[in-house]
Amino acid sequence: MQVGGAESELMVKTIGYILGIGKRPFPLGSGSVITFGRESQNSVPLDDLLASRNHACVEVLQSKVVIRDLGSFNGTFVNERRLDADERHVLSSGDVIRIGGKQFSFVSEEAGVEPQKALQTRTRAFSETETLGWDAQYSPADEEVQIPQPGAPGLGGMSPALATQKIRLNKAIPATLAGTINAGNLPQIIQFIHSGIMTGRLQVNGAMLSGEILFLEGQLYSARAGKQSGVEAVYACALESGGGFSFNKLEPADVQKAHRNINENTMQVVFECCRRADEGLGKPS
Repeated sequence: MQVGGAESELMVKTIGYILGIGKRPFPLGSGSVITFGRESQNSVPLDDLLASRNHACVEVLQSKVVIRDLGSFNGTFVNERRLDADERHVLSSGDVIRIGGKQFSFVSEEAGVEPQKALQTRTRAFSETETLGWDAQYSPADEEVQIPQPGAPGLGGMSPALATQKIRLNKAIPATLAGTINAGNLPQIIQFIHSGIMTGRLQVNGAMLSGEILFLEGQLYSARAGKQSGVEAVYACALESGGGFSFNKLEPADVQKAHRNINENTMQVVFECCRRADEGLGKPS
């Protein structure tokens, strides 16, 4: 079933709605199947580097709305609990779904929640609190970062509490961005720096290795991580699934003092990071 077929879905008994797919609540009826992923043939194509090509599926089975992961690299989360492989999770009204960096909500018809009002509340609360989770100010004095707890705000509009997480960072220069590394989110961080045309150093202190990546006006300039250098160092950092990072702004002249070892297009490197993550290349066996 394609998302464009929402009108025909109203012809059958509506069981519930997915919020966040489009500007209107998306109805679910008997036989509904929605697939999510980066590939264009999915019902909901996701322009999201954290999403796998075929990521997740929501379907109606025996009057229950069920979600399952399709073997994605970064996982599918319901209320920030990662679904197990082959798990078919029955959604309850108010559940928050996270696929890659995108978030959706489910409301059931049975719960009596007016879907359009719920969508407006969700959209308003989400726009007020969405910060990519790691776009936070770093205090070099105590090495503590205030990071929103995982999960979208509830339908009641309540903002998520802030959690203080201690992470290892480079204290030489105050960071403008800092946070924790989650599985597969480094490509999104690189894309954020690229889009902002930023110049500076991305310090990665991962679970397996430490490294640094230099940017000049948003473009990858040089990188090293362990025994790797250049784009291979970027790929190694991108496969990290834990640890911390910090980004420090520098003057262009300070970056240019380093030997340049990356000439590849930044976005091509980002997509290659995602491909390797999807296919598990370089992951420990």
